[in-house]
Amino acid sequence: AGVAAYLFFGGLNSVSGNNIDIQIVGPSTIGAGERLSLDVVLKNNNNADLEEGDLTIVYPEGTRTVGDVNVPLTRESFDVGDLAAKKEHRKSISAVLFGEKGTQQTIILTFEYKLKGSTAVFHKEKRYDLSIKSSPVIVTIDNANEVNSAQEIFFSVTIASNNSEDLQNVLFKAEYPFGFSFTDSDLKPVDAQGTLWRIGNIPVSGQKKFMIKGVIQGQNEEERTFRFSTGIENPEKQSELGAVFSLIPKTIKIKKPFLSLD
Repeated sequence: AGVAAYLFFGGLNSVSGNNIDIQIVGPSTIGAGERLSLDVVLKNNNNADLEEGDLTIVYPEGTRTVGDVNVPLTRESFDVGDLAAKKEHRKSISAVLFGEKGTQQTIILTFEYKLKGSTAVFHKEKRYDLSIKSSPVIVTIDNANEVNSAQEIFFSVTIASNNSEDLQNVLFKAEYPFGFSFTDSDLKPVDAQGTLWRIGNIPVSGQKKFMIKGVIQGQNEEERTFRFSTGIENPEKQSELGAVFSLIPKTIKIKKPFLSLD
């Protein structure tokens, strides 16, 4: 009698988060700059109804809005409403993800709900991981592997589109090691130190080229590492990379000068 009473008055109407399922149908890999489409299914496998449901989606850094990649997309919220027992709710979402090739991106989905007669808010979370299989740009940097101290060095930069749509507001950033002094470049940099260039728009199958020049100082057999990043501009913080497409390190060895004096 006690077991029957429990099942009738409590057990059949109890709600467990383990009986709420968030299913996500989508690819496991995607190219940076491509449109990502996901089908989200919320299933209530409990014997009780869920009320005032709300679905929140948090996107990884650098995500953009479909149709206008200049608009950042950090999070979205959807009103699910009431979700009856043994029923499901379906929702389709789309976004444009950016990131360096080979990196993993994580989308976090949170379903919040209430129970009948309660003001408490419960939630169920689901993480969706996918990797970036390709970059929207192909960046090539040509330079000498060895230089003499106080000798001028050149970096030939080529940024080619690898995307099915035009790329907008592309930035190129350089991080220089100790002992290097920027002198000039074919494309005027944003700052006087020559660390940031506004490449602008790159059409499909298009490319941009320019040369960076500088002088490096150092001792014999020392190594200096340069780092070059390419991405799109952060619309909220201009002159900063909002999403990185490519990060290329370049290590150069310093050799003895042509002449020495004892």
